[in-house]
Amino acid sequence: MDRDLYARLLYGHSAKHEVTQGEFLALMEYNPSYFSQKNGFPEDLNRPVETVTWTEASAYCARLNEVEEAAGRLPPGWEYRLPTDGEWEYACRAGTTTPFHYGPDLKSGTANFNAQQRGEYVRGVGNVPNPSGANLGKPTAVESYQPNAWGLYDMHGNVWEMCSTVGSEFTRIAFTDPPFISPWRRSDLAGHLRGGAWRHDGGSCRSSYPGIFSANQPGSNYVGFRPVLAPVQFQPPVSFSSLALFEGQLVINWIGPGALQSADAITGPWTDVTPRLSGPLYTHTFPIREPAKFYRVRE
Repeated sequence: MDRDLYARLLYGHSAKHEVTQGEFLALMEYNPSYFSQKNGFPEDLNRPVETVTWTEASAYCARLNEVEEAAGRLPPGWEYRLPTDGEWEYACRAGTTTPFHYGPDLKSGTANFNAQQRGEYVRGVGNVPNPSGANLGKPTAVESYQPNAWGLYDMHGNVWEMCSTVGSEFTRIAFTDPPFISPWRRSDLAGHLRGGAWRHDGGSCRSSYPGIFSANQPGSNYVGFRPVLAPVQFQPPVSFSSLALFEGQLVINWIGPGALQSADAITGPWTDVTPRLSGPLYTHTFPIREPAKFYRVRE
């Protein structure tokens, strides 16, 4: 399927605002946010959750899947997850082609960003016109500003939003994605952020602006997320490693939905792989029919 078309199909299933502290607390039973009562800030559970890691955001989506499936509200073959870059940008633009879904300029009072900084656009096209505007210095409650044409709030500013895309480089054409990376395939590569934040200049809030972070770094008080509801597109790694059991079986565990169909014998040492993330654990057992020490498993 064309990735542009894929993004078009999914925009209507994006959460209308960033996940709030209250929503995260209710589902995960803790609140990692810096801007919370534990740090002396007035309690406002309608602020977006922040200081959350990519792993925690993925775990939230997995837990949401479990709860919604148990309640009969999750359509078969669908899942909540972080959006890809193309999905996020298409949802943000809401049919526009200007730097911001508001138009060519982002003014103080239209989004929560650091309007005291003059931020040049990525290719020097222009500047945010009012660097003397307000800097609130913290996230605001979700839905504090006007939504875009599709009813999505805070696509510009407030907190950066994590995407599912992970890669060593950011290469894309408008509305297209690098290859989808399952959140269960933990990586030390760069993760992608979108939307800008309360702390940063308006230029970084552009619909097309790519932010970069380490997928394994600690959470920051200007980074959050919003999930999308999308068709399952689990992509297991090309190969797994696992211990061979004395009974002549190869047992492989992984996290996330998917089915492994076959194993090819090749030479090499056995290595035990322990899943790093929480979530439903899937197991497949292969009988060992050849005197091999290592098996490569494919979809």
